[in-house]
Amino acid sequence: ISNQDRRVDPLDVRVFLDGNPIIHAKIAMGDIHPSYERYRFNWAPGTHEIKVESSSVQAKLVATVEVSGKRFLGVLYGYPPRASEFVFTNYDEPPAWL
Repeated sequence: ISNQDRRVDPLDVRVFLDGNPIIHAKIAMGDIHPSYERYRFNWAPGTHEIKVESSSVQAKLVATVEVSGKRFLGVLYGYPPRASEFVFTNYDEPPAWL
């Protein structure tokens, strides 16, 4: 999870997996670059719904992810060009920013 918007620091983030809360955190900006908070989960194979919301901003995100092996998922807020939205990323390999 990354907060990339200096106007919202820290960013309150709540993440739900299939309707169950899995993360509630305040994500601060880094001193020079955005910071990234890492979490590790073992999810059952299959299709899952991820919902992200915040009490700090109006943005909400609902995404579906298919889990069949190791995945690297990211949730970014304030990432251009959708600076006032959450962006969901999904990778087979670790992204360069990890």
